[in-house]
Amino acid sequence: MKKVLEEGFRIFEWENTKALRPEDMEYLSSEYRKNRGYQVPFMPMQVHEVLIYHNVIEDPAVSGSGEHCTWVSERDWIYVCTVTADAEEMEGADFCTLRLGGVDTLADLYWNRELVASGRDVYLPVTADVTGKWKRENELILHVHSPHAYLRELEMPARYEGRIMPKWALIRGFHRGYDDYLGFPPYLTRMGVYDQIALTWGSGGIEELALKVSLNEEHVGCVEAHLTLVREPGPDTVAVCELMHGEQCVQRQELAVGQREAVLRVCVEQPLLWNVVTRGIPHLYRFCVRVLEKGKETDRAERKVGFRRIEKVGDFAFRLNGMPLKLWGANVAPLDNRTGCYQRERAERIIRMAVEANMNCLRIWGSTDRLPDEFYERCDEAGLLLWQDFFHDYSLYPEEEEFRALCRKEAEYQVRRLAFHPCVLLWCGSNESIMCRDFSNPGRECIGYRIYDEDYREICHRLDPERYYHLSSPSGGSYANDPLAGDTHSYTSTWFVPGGRYPVFLSENMRAYPPVYHSMLRMLGEDRLWPKGETGQMCKGTLFPWPESWRPFTSAESWQKISHVEEFFDANDAASMIYRFGASVGRYMEDCVGRYRRGRSYEERQENFRKCQGHLWWKMNTSAPHIYSGLLDYYMEPYIPYYTLKRCYQPFQLFFSVDDYIGVWAVNDTVETIRGTVYVELFHLRNNEAVQFLQVPFSAEPDESVFVTDLNGFGQFLMNQHVLCARAVDETGNVLTEIVGYADIERHMEFPDCRLRLSWDEGELVVETDRFARSVELIGEEDGDYFGWSFSDNYFDLLPGCAKRIWVGGHRRGTVHAKGYYGTKETVIALR
Repeated sequence: MKKVLEEGFRIFEWENTKALRPEDMEYLSSEYRKNRGYQVPFMPMQVHEVLIYHNVIEDPAVSGSGEHCTWVSERDWIYVCTVTADAEEMEGADFCTLRLGGVDTLADLYWNRELVASGRDVYLPVTADVTGKWKRENELILHVHSPHAYLRELEMPARYEGRIMPKWALIRGFHRGYDDYLGFPPYLTRMGVYDQIALTWGSGGIEELALKVSLNEEHVGCVEAHLTLVREPGPDTVAVCELMHGEQCVQRQELAVGQREAVLRVCVEQPLLWNVVTRGIPHLYRFCVRVLEKGKETDRAERKVGFRRIEKVGDFAFRLNGMPLKLWGANVAPLDNRTGCYQRERAERIIRMAVEANMNCLRIWGSTDRLPDEFYERCDEAGLLLWQDFFHDYSLYPEEEEFRALCRKEAEYQVRRLAFHPCVLLWCGSNESIMCRDFSNPGRECIGYRIYDEDYREICHRLDPERYYHLSSPSGGSYANDPLAGDTHSYTSTWFVPGGRYPVFLSENMRAYPPVYHSMLRMLGEDRLWPKGETGQMCKGTLFPWPESWRPFTSAESWQKISHVEEFFDANDAASMIYRFGASVGRYMEDCVGRYRRGRSYEERQENFRKCQGHLWWKMNTSAPHIYSGLLDYYMEPYIPYYTLKRCYQPFQLFFSVDDYIGVWAVNDTVETIRGTVYVELFHLRNNEAVQFLQVPFSAEPDESVFVTDLNGFGQFLMNQHVLCARAVDETGNVLTEIVGYADIERHMEFPDCRLRLSWDEGELVVETDRFARSVELIGEEDGDYFGWSFSDNYFDLLPGCAKRIWVGGHRRGTVHAKGYYGTKETVIALR
């Protein structure tokens, strides 16, 4: 039996103290019954959320700042609840367990005024055996200690002075709660319960079910279930496991169980395979285990499993189900820096938008939240691979045994609960912990290295030997961030990096830019969005490329991590400033992602290899109202970079390379050979017509980058008056893709005014233009609401004579507004 504790909690502000005294618990009990403190409307809920609910503190999501609530994490906080128990239900129970799924971070758990458990690690559940300690009304008290008070009293070991930075690395807390890297300056340190609290009792059943799923070279798929029972089984205990596909049972095993631990195994020949979404269907099976005593079911457990075979055959070179696989995706940051409670809607939008952007991989970054099973189940269903970091970020970490023991528990917990998921691609020891040594303590010992190289490696080898373990991200070369081996993080906006144009694997790449206009308006308000007297000019002596009023919403010197905004026209209002940054990042993506996907230079065009094995943008989502590099802003709205990356990640795509010569390339990351013809036009902007034409047949095998043709036949042309257009058509006449390219920077281009035409056809929005339209923006609006609209494409270039078909969703009524960036009039159509 299981009882989830969701109601009846109150929290109390408390003085900093190491332990509660009997008189403290007596006071809390009496005040609880008087309805003092603050009611918790539902659980789980963290302290800041409760205080926001009661208007004690301003919501940081509105202010964008954590300044007004830093006092919260300087105090201790107490959760109190009375838990009623049904004597009949619990009669004869052999065990009773109280489990806190997650608490941030330092907490003591009292049950009927007895200390029954303590938590010192935000990433681990807290479990207490309360067998025989329950009664009809039970007092649950959770004392959450101030991490800042604890850290002030904590002494840094002498050998770490000046080496481990910052001091919060000494505790296993949520890293981004101690700085403003992801927003809410100066910091917002979470406290309290972020996962389910449950009371479980019974006289038998399943304590743990650990699965190992495999697919051998003969395509025999097996599920091995390691079953642990709560107690020693009776003489007539049987475990039954079934492998189901839909409603059909494809394999079944029944086993008499004589001990607490048992192993069950079922296999199926030629199962339907799990695949990434960009290649096929992520087929899943249901694996069910039931425990019966004397023919009566006492417990059951069910998991979804998928059969796939992933092999690492080279430096970040993977094969999935026998076919080469390049990885294209993004990094997942914390869902919301205000809370560690799972934000289901945000998570599901991230997964959906990743799939729609042609991604096949997400990296669960080392400084993000511990995500629940549900997230991994959704990724299994979606066909998304996950690169899973362990929870370490840019810092060195202590190597004392007590600290290492906590890290080992975290790793074992993560691997045991997640290893059976087909979506998990690899384990990674940390984020930037070795690179941190290179930058901050070059040539010296990397403190914490033994955690990643010894502890985590041993755990992954023992519990999940078939899955690749990566020491740290980045690592693998002659230095941690070497682009020529292993993975690298792109700092090429501020650093010169030898070999950075064709890295082996880019696990983080970013350029900073502001969110879309309506999100910026919500974040800053009109006065700060474009202050009076703002010129939009970056002149001598000007350090920041955007208005000074934007600075409180930036961090980590993001103003240095911008793209080539100087190649775009100067801004004279907020909209043009936002476009300038977004469009510059779009151009950067087209250049670098196109280069990574084709994998070699124009001079190497006749070769047949691809140097780069993949690319992950930093980052997919934004954790606060913040200006940095998220493809989705805090309000989950996409902008130019999202749609650009979506086009760049299309499994079959054309790319231009522009240098001394212009080349056209076809890149095929599908599992089929693709043949057809590429049609290229040189379009004259003033004359509003194509003036040069070329058509070339092509054939691209799976995992192949093909040089299709150069454009030398076009001869010389005025770069600022022409654009390049290419279209790939397969052998049956279907248009596979269309792209537009430029030989000059946008600041030099002479884009015309254009008028768009909008119509509806078979449920899709059709967009047409009379002249070339640069960066057509579609904005949805319903009674002043610009948020929550979905477009299958946006911020695209459009030629006259072409019809762009767009799927529109997110709202059932309202209007769609369309305008090319250089157009002077917008076109509006009502939603159908």
